[in-house]
Amino acid sequence: MGVRGNMTAWLCALTALLALTLAACGGDDEGGSPTPSRTGPTLEPALEQQLRELLGKWTAAETKITYNLHSVIGSQSQDGQLVYYQQPPSVREDIVKTGSTTAYLVLPETAYACAAYPNVNPSCAIVPADEAQSAIVGAPLVQRPTATSIDDLLAQTLSLAAAPEQQVLGRSTTCITLTLPFGQLTTEATGCFTDDGLLLSETSTSPVSTYTLTATQSEQPQQGDFEAPYPIVTAPPSATQPPAS
Repeated sequence: MGVRGNMTAWLCALTALLALTLAACGGDDEGGSPTPSRTGPTLEPALEQQLRELLGKWTAAETKITYNLHSVIGSQSQDGQLVYYQQPPSVREDIVKTGSTTAYLVLPETAYACAAYPNVNPSCAIVPADEAQSAIVGAPLVQRPTATSIDDLLAQTLSLAAAPEQQVLGRSTTCITLTLPFGQLTTEATGCFTDDGLLLSETSTSPVSTYTLTATQSEQPQQGDFEAPYPIVTAPPSATQPPAS
């Protein structure tokens, strides 16, 4: 299939799989629906409150974090880079692999899907905001949560456990492991946050995949980060039809 085809297949599989993980965790709901009631075991109150506060800080953070991304999907192992930009209510995510980039931006008035492959002109297309949001990596912690989705996430969490602290970028982090439903099975996600709410590490293990995000750089976003990075075209860049090898 060639390098470009392999890279595109990996990006498609990763995005789709992690979006399914988000759906299993309740999804992103900005429609103002009532706070869901718990359907699983009662969580340890102090740990639940700690996680809620950390997620609330993460929601409000203005940040640009670059992560090393390692994933295992089925029998395939891949490494790349994920760059996450947040300046509420704007959010952007780039996934970079072998010189190729896919990017999704969700902005107050529009949303873009963008792609850049070797030997092909990079481009962006205006897309519905919900499509761009769902394409952003669907990890329960990395994706920018709304207040409602924090409630959704905690309502469906089967258990919480304190995990060993980690040093990331020279900073101490508080780590919490969530056990979440994955169909009839479960998945575990461990997020490690600084005191001011930056998510510097996340590891998720499901019956079909594992992935790890580890921050390598944290900085403030720039205004230009929330503009389309490539020329805008009328048709979305296809993630399922890579350029011929």
